[in-house]
Amino acid sequence: MPIFKAAEAMAESLKPIVETLERIEMRLEKLEFSEKVVKKPIDPSFPSPEIEPDSKESKPAPENPEFRGLVDKILNKHFTFEIEPDSNPSFFTFVLLVPRRYSNADGGTWDLYHKDARPKGIPANDPMPILEEHLKMVLRNLGPEIGALVINDR
Repeated sequence: MPIFKAAEAMAESLKPIVETLERIEMRLEKLEFSEKVVKKPIDPSFPSPEIEPDSKESKPAPENPEFRGLVDKILNKHFTFEIEPDSNPSFFTFVLLVPRRYSNADGGTWDLYHKDARPKGIPANDPMPILEEHLKMVLRNLGPEIGALVINDR
């Protein structure tokens, strides 16, 4: 019995330390989350699509030359894209339209949607790294044969 009492006493003395460590862990998790959510202020040079108050239709956003340059560099000039507003103004949807010549989508997709669209939610505050990653992923997903064709047509 004396061993159990000693163990209980030791566990009781460690309780404040364990509680302190748990509070520190919660604070670190909150800090990590806040760093992921708020990294930079929204870039005012990014053209934000405006939504008319009387209509649910959005005006087409002007083509961003930086986006165009990145698409041309990673893929080629035959790829087009659309920028769609998001309900959260801190994000927008970048929709890459893969030309049929380079598409690996099946015929059913083309019959149903008449396009091969690859959408990606992009943060408005720092869009270029995420966009670059998305374009590289699309190129990889097209496969080696189609990827070589895309690269050769630059």
